Amino acid sequence: MHPITRKRVHASLVPTLAGLALGAASAVHANDEPAQTSAGSIVTEAAAPAGSADISWLLPTQNADETALTDLAGILIYYGTSASDLSRCIVVNGASATSYTITGLSAGTWYFVAQAFTTEGGSSALTRIVSKTIR
Repeated sequence: MHPITRKRVHASLVPTLAGLALGAASAVHANDEPAQTSAGSIVTEAAAPAGSADISWLLPTQNADETALTDLAGILIYYGTSASDLSRCIVVNGASATSYTITGLSAGTWYFVAQAFTTEGGSSALTRIVSKTIR
């Protein structure tokens, strides 16, 4: 029997919130105006109705050791009304999904992070926390 090896995924996830274009995980910005994205991290955004947030990302293609990522299983989106308590989670299954709309958000500021996961139990680092205010 072989031991299970969990590879760390090198993810270049790019969360995008309605009305905000946010950069790569190492340079995430959140404000009321579209922000510049880093090279290779171009994201387009469709308007989302009040009470919802559109999250988009670039699919990771490599593990942390720079080998090809062949077992991407999906994306986890953690969110909540406090940056220190992201207690809600959406699981976006599939290796090709690049966006998800979270609906039913009440008025206030919401915080979001994303994380890729693999079929073998590997995961990426979390993106930086980004926020959106629902009015």
